[in-house]
Amino acid sequence: MKKLALLPLCALAFAALAAGCGEDDLGGPTPTTGWIEVTTATVGDTLDPDGYTVTLDGSQSEAIAINDVVTIADVEEGSHGVELTGVARNCTTGGGNPLIVSVTAGDTAQAEFGLICAAALFDHIALVSNRRGNDEIYIIGADGSNPTRLTANAASDWYPSWSPAGTRIAFRSDRDGNLEVYAVDVDGSDLTNLTDNAANDSWPAWSPDGTRIAFASDRDGNWEVYVMDPDGSNLQNLTNDPASDTEPAWSPDGTQIAFTSSRDGNMEIYVMDADGSNPTNLTNDAEDDDEAAWSPDGTQIAFASYDGANLEVYVMAASDGSGLTNLTNNAARDDEPFWSPDGSRIAFVTDRDGNYEIYVMDATDGSNLTNLTQDAGADNYPAWSPLR
Repeated sequence: MKKLALLPLCALAFAALAAGCGEDDLGGPTPTTGWIEVTTATVGDTLDPDGYTVTLDGSQSEAIAINDVVTIADVEEGSHGVELTGVARNCTTGGGNPLIVSVTAGDTAQAEFGLICAAALFDHIALVSNRRGNDEIYIIGADGSNPTRLTANAASDWYPSWSPAGTRIAFRSDRDGNLEVYAVDVDGSDLTNLTDNAANDSWPAWSPDGTRIAFASDRDGNWEVYVMDPDGSNLQNLTNDPASDTEPAWSPDGTQIAFTSSRDGNMEIYVMDADGSNPTNLTNDAEDDDEAAWSPDGTQIAFASYDGANLEVYVMAASDGSGLTNLTNNAARDDEPFWSPDGSRIAFVTDRDGNYEIYVMDATDGSNLTNLTQDAGADNYPAWSPLR
C-alpha cells in the first residue's frame, strides 16, 4: 500500500528517476539485496538427529534441520557460496557442497541440498566370538548390550576394523581357502573381497579419512604392511623389509602408522610415516610387544607385552615410547587393547574368568574393570566404532 501511495510522487519526479535518483518504478528505494532460500532434504537409514549448519560465504551461519527450509535475508547481489556443515560422516550430499548461488537484487535464489545417509553404528564394539561354534564378527553396544552376529559363515572371521563413517567393517576371513581381507556393511549386506589374492592377507585397518585401508600380506614372500583403496585398488607396499611386519594401526591424524615388526630380532612396536618412511622402534625391549592401538588424541599407544609367561596391557608415549605404564598387572592373559573414541576407556581381552572375554577399563590407570561379554564362548579382538 505504501508503494502505491507514492505513485503520484514518482510521476511528478519522473525526470529525476530517469537521471538515476535510486528509486524503483513504484517510488520506493531500488533494492540492492536479495534472499537465499536454503532447503535440506535428507533420506536414508541413520539420519543425523542434530541437523546441520548452513554457512554463507564462510562467515554467516545458522542452524537448519535435516528436512527444512531457511531463508537468508539481505544478501548482496552477485555470486555467493552456501555450505552445509555438521553433516554426519555416514551422510553424503549430492550436487556439490558448497553450492554457488547467484543472487539478483529484490529476488530469491534457491540452494537445495539433497542428502543420503547410509546405515551406520556409532559407539559400538565389534569383536570376534566363537559362541556359535566358529569365529564370527559380532557387534555389541558399548555397554555389552544387544550382541548381534554380523557374519555367518563356516570360515574363521577375525580382526574387525570400522570405517570412520561407521558404515562398514573390514575383516580377515579364510572363507575362500586362504586369508583375505573383506568388507561388509554394518547390516551384513554388500560383502566384498578386497584383496582376492593367492597370498595371505590379514589385519586390515581403515585410515581416519576413509580413503585407504592398511593391511599385512605375505604376497612378497614375507609379511609386509600394505595400503590399498577401500575397493582394493592402488596397492602399495610400505615396509619392504625382510623381517615380518604386521598389525598396522593408523594414527588419528592419518600421518603415521604403527605396526609390529621382528626386524630387531623379536616383536617390537614401530611407527612409520604413512608413506612408509622413517620407521622408528618405540618399544626396543627384550620382550615381545605387539597389537598397537592409538589413543584418540594421538599422544599415546596402548599395546600388549609378553614376558614369556604372561601378557599385559601397557601404554606409552606415541612420540618416543616413554612414560611406560602397566594397566593390567594380572596373572591372566590381558591383550588386544583398543581405545574408546572419547579416550576415556580401553577395551581388551582377558581370560581372568576362565575363558576369553571382552573387558573395559579406565585408560588412565586400568581401574573400573567391567566384563562386557560374559559368554561361554571365546570373545576376542574388540574394535570400537567412531562417535557420530
